[in-house]
Amino acid sequence: MKHMKRILAVLMALLMLINGVVLAHADYEDGKECPECGNYRWDDWVECYDCGMCIDCAADYICPSCGECTYCAGDRCDGCGACPDCGDIICSECESQCFKCADDSKFCITCDRCGECNGETVCPGCTETCGECGTYDQCDDDCLFCENCADICTECGDKCYNCADEDEFCQACGRCGKCNGDTVCPGCHENCGECESKDYCSECFYCEDCGERICTECGKACFNCSSDDKFCVSCGRCGECNGETVCPGCCETCGECSTYDECDGCLYCENCVDYICENCGDTCTHCADEFEFCDNCDLCLDCNGGTTCPECAQSCFECEYVPQCSECYRCEDCAVLCLGCDKVCEDCAEDWCQSCGLCGDCNGHTACPDCGETCMECNEYGQCYDCYTCEQCTTICEECGEICIDCAYSFCENCNTCSECNGDTVCETCYNTCALCEANPQCKECLTCENCVLLCTGCGEVCMECAADGWCTGCDTCADCNGGTACLDCGNSCLECETIEQCADCYLCANCTTVCTGCGDVCIDCAADGWCTGCDTCADCNGGTACPDCGETCESCGNEDQCGGCYNCAACADICINCGDFCSMCDLDYNEETHMCGNCDVHDVDAAAVIGKINAIGTVELTPESKAKIDAAAAAFKSLSDEQQALVGNFNTLRAAQAEYKQLKNQEDKRKANLVTAGINNLGTISFSSESNKKIAIAKKMYASLTADQKALVTNYDVLEAAIARYDELKQEAYDQAAADDVIGRISAIGTVIYSDSSALKISRARNDYNVLTNTQKALVTNYSVLTAAEAKYAQLQAAANQTAADKAAVENAVQKINAIGKVEYTSDCKVKIDEARNTYNALTATQKALVTNYAVLTEAEAKYAEMEALHEAIDAINAIGAVGFTPECKAKIDAARNAYNALSDAQKAQITNYKTLTAAEAEYAKLKAAADLAAADQAAADAVIAKIGAIGTVDNTDASKAKIDVARNAYNALSYKQKSLVTNFNLLTAAETKYAQMKKSVEDKAAADSASAKISAIGTVEYSAESKKKINDAAVAYNALTAEQKALVDNHATLAAAQAKYDELKAAAENPESPKTVKSVCVADVTLNCKKSTTLIPQVTADDGAEYTVQYESSNPKVAKVDSNGNVYAANKGTAEIKVTVTDQSGNTVTDTCKITVKYTWWQWIIKVVLFGWIWY
Repeated sequence: MKHMKRILAVLMALLMLINGVVLAHADYEDGKECPECGNYRWDDWVECYDCGMCIDCAADYICPSCGECTYCAGDRCDGCGACPDCGDIICSECESQCFKCADDSKFCITCDRCGECNGETVCPGCTETCGECGTYDQCDDDCLFCENCADICTECGDKCYNCADEDEFCQACGRCGKCNGDTVCPGCHENCGECESKDYCSECFYCEDCGERICTECGKACFNCSSDDKFCVSCGRCGECNGETVCPGCCETCGECSTYDECDGCLYCENCVDYICENCGDTCTHCADEFEFCDNCDLCLDCNGGTTCPECAQSCFECEYVPQCSECYRCEDCAVLCLGCDKVCEDCAEDWCQSCGLCGDCNGHTACPDCGETCMECNEYGQCYDCYTCEQCTTICEECGEICIDCAYSFCENCNTCSECNGDTVCETCYNTCALCEANPQCKECLTCENCVLLCTGCGEVCMECAADGWCTGCDTCADCNGGTACLDCGNSCLECETIEQCADCYLCANCTTVCTGCGDVCIDCAADGWCTGCDTCADCNGGTACPDCGETCESCGNEDQCGGCYNCAACADICINCGDFCSMCDLDYNEETHMCGNCDVHDVDAAAVIGKINAIGTVELTPESKAKIDAAAAAFKSLSDEQQALVGNFNTLRAAQAEYKQLKNQEDKRKANLVTAGINNLGTISFSSESNKKIAIAKKMYASLTADQKALVTNYDVLEAAIARYDELKQEAYDQAAADDVIGRISAIGTVIYSDSSALKISRARNDYNVLTNTQKALVTNYSVLTAAEAKYAQLQAAANQTAADKAAVENAVQKINAIGKVEYTSDCKVKIDEARNTYNALTATQKALVTNYAVLTEAEAKYAEMEALHEAIDAINAIGAVGFTPECKAKIDAARNAYNALSDAQKAQITNYKTLTAAEAEYAKLKAAADLAAADQAAADAVIAKIGAIGTVDNTDASKAKIDVARNAYNALSYKQKSLVTNFNLLTAAETKYAQMKKSVEDKAAADSASAKISAIGTVEYSAESKKKINDAAVAYNALTAEQKALVDNHATLAAAQAKYDELKAAAENPESPKTVKSVCVADVTLNCKKSTTLIPQVTADDGAEYTVQYESSNPKVAKVDSNGNVYAANKGTAEIKVTVTDQSGNTVTDTCKITVKYTWWQWIIKVVLFGWIWY
């Protein structure tokens, strides 16, 4: 660290020495030292001769408005570079922002500090004070308004009227809510607990001018903060002082002043309730339940024993104004009382009779329990003596008329007679027949009818259940009728019906045992020896040819081949497979390999096997077994060789069997198809009957049992389908007609329409039954007009009966709703009461409205509430404004508040407690609008310039393009400083101006170069004449007048030089015979120098020997490189310059050349520049 300090000290000393040397070196010519960079500058390099500011540094110190040096002025704005005269005021602390650049709302014009330096604490109202200078007291909250622009708390000085809550700032003593303890009067804000300029309520702080009244006893509560139903307006006491004994209806009396009599229960006074109990005086109509206070005798619940009519409250048991129900206490005006005792109503009574209006006690509890429309007293309809159900609700015996179907032991539903009347002969299964009506035959023992049980088809007097053993299910006969010959095992057959064959010895049928298929008279158990189990025949029927070993075949059935000698079958003996007449035991020549007898032997085993299979086919039948035998024989024959097939002598038997089986199958298919076709043809005309249904079911079943080949043979299946569809259609029609007939009966039962529950019930039942019908069924109801006429008649009777009661009830309801409004207050409950009363009144008819006696109370309440509502809506609208901003929403809120206020009367306007909030909001919005309008105008002006700059488009060297640029520039220059800052495309304007200047200069340079080039071209052939001399001089003058850039465009300069040389040569030859000594050319090289260095140019001159000439030097930019008459070049400043070298001989001929001088800074000069600039800035 120590060495570092030494190095820095040495470096600083070296830099100061170098700077002194440079200054001393530059002092050889007149100039000034630049106060910014510290360099000594020649006069040509000095911009401001007052302070010596050089051209390089002056760019940052020239005021953009007036062009004066701000360094001499001693101050300037770092933002826009303006001097104090043009920038109005420049911040006295940072000196970096002027009043124009800085936000004018944050620049303090008293201490001249910008917002950045004063911490943005300028008063936004006057901008004449800030937190740094403290010229005036300011609000410490966000608003920063000073004491001249806003009212600031006189005690703490921290909060102004605008920042403090409006209801916390006392306008009398000027204290904020924090200093006055939030005790400001919320009504006028002109009194608080600290100044006490007026008497005020210690709870809500309303003063005597704003609070309605303050308690005359304690002085601590006003009418506003005290519960309004506890403040007595007569004596002025609050609830705490009057013991909370104020009448809650009018608040005009209390227990302390006793202006009016009060109810001890609810404290309502005599002016606010209809009645106070005349007996106890403790209860009024208000505190009693709605229907517990008798309006007739004015007795409360406790005094009348709670017997007030709960619907009209017009009677009780004490006054007995009208008869009442002893259970629900409803009077005869509100309920239907018993016409017999007058002590019970229809709803409370048991077994009430709708027809005669008697209760159960008066009608002996004999009312119909289902409909209640009749009883034993009135006998409106026939009734059951046991359950009292009437004939409308159940079926009663038509013989005796004393017992119903439910109470009778048994009841015939066909003739509607009870068991006593029909001798207890009802079929107990279906109850649809008895001995009295004899609708169906019955069993003499169990009385079950033929629909419920099977009766004997012989005698018809006994059923299958009651018959003893011997019942035949085949012919449905009892043992007496079939002679006891029914099968003992199954009973499905007897000798009378012979449904199935039976054994004549034991009576067993063919289903229960095996009966001889030949005679059918003997079974396998009763038959002697010789029974064939193959064909189930006895010895008498099979001729005793049954196989003696197995008994499974005989000559009658031929199930197996049998030997013609011993009757042994093929299963018990080896029998010739060809003739079947001899077995191996009977024929000595029998071949056991071929299984043939000596007469039939073919000596080939396979051929012999086929012969045997063909012979085994036997009788061809339409059975699977016969078909299998034929197929097996055919397959075996097909497997033989041709030689073996030639040995099969019974092949024709096989062919015949195949043809016969096919013929049998075709005959069977046709037979079954013909049966189904006949069954379908037998359907006949379809009707909704069991006969048609049975025929259709049989035909469907028969068709379903056919094979596909058999169904194809049925030609009339479409007839069956049509029959099925027709039957379903007739079935639906019958169902619809039955449903319609039921409703027709219901409608017919209505009878004469009267205003009674019975008539209403009949109509209702008919209507309900009709409504559940389908449209098709409804069309079948022929007396529907009777139903509609009955409904219309009953509605007319009901309306007439209810009109008077409805009018009275509606008017009383409206009067009660209006009385319930009470004192009008601005509360939701009061609003609900008023609206409910209005809606109730509007719902009345004109006749009913004329009966309302207190309609004026309703209109007055509506008017008073409307005034309150308008007042509160105005206050709410003002409070809804909130923070003021320049937005459509805020403007709409302010306008709404102003409109609401203007709509009020003068008296109402005087009660608006926050009117200052509205005016302050309007003023603030106007201020914001003015600022916004100004900003909009500035933006509009800037937008116009932006559009003009944008309209410049592509820059070209035309008058139109120049006009657009000039229009945009003039428009921009006419803007204010703030408007200029809003122009976002100013760079496009400057770029267009630069580009146009470049293009114009390029054109001008080209024109000048072309003009000089044309003059050079016009020289032509050089002669020693005045004309040729003039052309050469004109071309030389034109060329020399060009700039370096223009000269570079002249491509025939060599022609001019050659012409000049040629003319001089001709001139010398003409004037002096000896050739003159002339200069030919000059050349000088480009040079690169470090700043503040010097060099000497050495031009290379080409001339005739002995030629005399002079050399002149000229710099194009002396500020960069200066040159003297001897060619000494001094590098004055960084940049480039051209040195023109002119050589003139004694004959006046001149030649020229230029070189480029490039001046650069050395590294130490860069360090000096940086260090000196930093030091001067510091």
